[in-house]
Amino acid sequence: MSYDYYPILRGRQYDLLALQTVTQVPALTEHLFPIIEPVKDISSLNKNISLWLNLRPLGFITNPVVGDYALLTVKAHPLKPSILNHPNFWQFQYFDPTLTPKSLIQSPNYGLICANYHYLASHLAQLVQLAPKRLLIPDEARFRALVGPLGLPTVTYNDPFDYQADFDVYLVEPETSFSTLLTVGQLYPQAVGCGDFSIMGSYYSEYGAPQRRQVLHLMLLTDMGTLNLRHFVSFDDGGMGHQKEKFLDALAKLRGFVAHYPRANSLTPALKTLLTHFEVDKNPGFGTVKKLLLAHHFELVSRFLQTQTAQ
Repeated sequence: MSYDYYPILRGRQYDLLALQTVTQVPALTEHLFPIIEPVKDISSLNKNISLWLNLRPLGFITNPVVGDYALLTVKAHPLKPSILNHPNFWQFQYFDPTLTPKSLIQSPNYGLICANYHYLASHLAQLVQLAPKRLLIPDEARFRALVGPLGLPTVTYNDPFDYQADFDVYLVEPETSFSTLLTVGQLYPQAVGCGDFSIMGSYYSEYGAPQRRQVLHLMLLTDMGTLNLRHFVSFDDGGMGHQKEKFLDALAKLRGFVAHYPRANSLTPALKTLLTHFEVDKNPGFGTVKKLLLAHHFELVSRFLQTQTAQ
């Protein structure tokens, strides 16, 4: 069984479009097993999930804990039968008090996410009975000690993205450690993969607002196989205007860094596309930028795991 990357995505439009972008280079989907936690009832769910399933497995959380998707009794865009019955489609659920007999998974491909330690500790017998084919647990020793003896295929995940509302913090510390699970996680018993909440983090809000600065977060792969996040911050003119100029300023700094970054495989197809916006003097908008930075992250991880498998 291969060691794969399981990003937990909140099902926003740019999350889905990032997956669509990666499918344009099918070789870069290898070792990627995205898990979507739906937050909105949007039509693009069906389209983009179908595109991905034609290439690789994908998980869908049926008891999401954020957004309004779970609150809708009738959905305008329910998942199509062709998706639900696809051999690459996996159902995931949070193993916590929201798990009821009516919501228990019926799919042959299913997994559980155990984020609540106390619930997990008091319901181990139920977990053994359910026997999930994938068990996601936080990257904490107490969780590993609890589920290790069960022998279930395990994915450890964390939430390493530390969002700073004050962008000046990124000026002081322009590069931060993101994750070591791509390598260290393979040492854990029963490990079949690792995961995180990507460069978006687990925090979810439906609202956003312009900032005095703009910042671009670029994923880097170090020689040791660890992931670092590099932050490129624009100028601050004291106001909320000039968003295009601020974006291009941050992108110019990113462009200069990439030109001198020694690892050739850091220049993914998605990153190349992002850099073209500097050449045409264009701000493509928040969603497109997030989509491309996410796709770059996925492509970078996939390339690394491919090299690990080849060794």
